[in-house]
Amino acid sequence: MKTIKTLAAVLLFTLATLQHARATPNYVLNVRTSADYVRVPDSDSLDLVSTSFTLEAWINPSLFSAADGTIISKRRLDGGSSYHLSVSRFGGDTSMQKAKAVLGMNNGGGVNGINYALFTAQELNTNVWWHIAGTYNRDANLARVYIDGELKASETVVISPPLQNSSFPVTIGQMNLTAEPRNFIGLIDEVRIWNRALSQAEIQLLMSLRLTGQEPGLVGYWNFDDQTAKDSGVFHNHGVLLGGAQFVEDPLVLLQIFYAVEILSLSGSSSATYQLQFTTNAASSTWINLDQPFAGGQPVQFFHTTRDSAQKVYRAIRIR
Repeated sequence: MKTIKTLAAVLLFTLATLQHARATPNYVLNVRTSADYVRVPDSDSLDLVSTSFTLEAWINPSLFSAADGTIISKRRLDGGSSYHLSVSRFGGDTSMQKAKAVLGMNNGGGVNGINYALFTAQELNTNVWWHIAGTYNRDANLARVYIDGELKASETVVISPPLQNSSFPVTIGQMNLTAEPRNFIGLIDEVRIWNRALSQAEIQLLMSLRLTGQEPGLVGYWNFDDQTAKDSGVFHNHGVLLGGAQFVEDPLVLLQIFYAVEILSLSGSSSATYQLQFTTNAASSTWINLDQPFAGGQPVQFFHTTRDSAQKVYRAIRIR
């Protein structure tokens, strides 16, 4: 009897935790005009010219009004960008409903800079949440762009001379140029800057999580959940809102289901109905079978890590 009561108590606690996780509001940056953006003052931690790096964010574009819609940028004074992540309509759709993801860098060769840009072939649609990540591995001279955790562009890049440093602030939502803001229009969330190139496995795992801010290599992390542009990382690169930028509540898809699940095949075949076990980082000994069948509904993508020799832990992410 004691065991049953204990099991019931754990189950109720687990259910309550899941309900709380689902009920926690998620706030995002809403960029509506070319004057709206977040500005983060320059700091040594954000100068990534001598390191590998990763730029990433979740975006939900409402309109690709500019040829180049900036997500993250560290604009140089004399042209080009030390680094930037953007969406671009260059050579693409003219209806303002599609754009490509772009990782850009600059090595300062001349007045306008010698810019390097890696474009994805895949185009993004409006009114949909997308995860965009750009990485540069300095040791391997390799630039990559990922969409929703999948590699969409890769190229060997030898940047000589090295990337040009910038004393300009980091901007989120536009490139901070009066004459040519190159603004993004839509929603932005979970903006992260790393001083290392994340692997595809790391991107797939971390893009589904609210970070602690203590992750190795994380030099800037703005999740906007406290309705400010505070950096939740260890370097405290806090930003300020400019123009009419504001924070709005939005149920960003990945953050609604961020706890782990285990897939159990009921019949042992690959085509079987599956059953899910939910946990919120609990020890494996306290896992509870909630008896919830996985049979259609919202599509779910699973990324796995080995729990032990016989089982694997899967992280569920609701996708389009």
